[in-house]
Amino acid sequence: TFSEEEDVTPEPPLEAAASSDNKLDLLQMLQSRIEDAGNHFEVLGCAWDSAPDVFERSFRDLTTQLHPDRFNTYNEETREQATILFDKVRGAWEVLGDEELRKAYIDKEIHREIQIFPECP
Repeated sequence: TFSEEEDVTPEPPLEAAASSDNKLDLLQMLQSRIEDAGNHFEVLGCAWDSAPDVFERSFRDLTTQLHPDRFNTYNEETREQATILFDKVRGAWEVLGDEELRKAYIDKEIHREIQIFPECP
């Protein structure tokens, strides 16, 4: 029976607890994938021959999920981990987001071609 004298403190909503746990789970999953990535395509989770808009969409999704501000209530180690992963994703995008850099990167990493530039006179 419920007595009016009992102090009943509501429990925090399960959604709030689950969302914070989900953030940490997602961070750990992405950390594993990004740290094991052998190239920029794997960092973004895209096939090397994907359309440019696929790279951009993946970049935007990952930077939204890994943005350091999302982890500002967590400890310093977690915030630093998110920042490192965020920077790796940004680095991959700097190459794959530029058509010329992406082509050179594909030639180097996928086709294993070495670009030899003639010396300037």
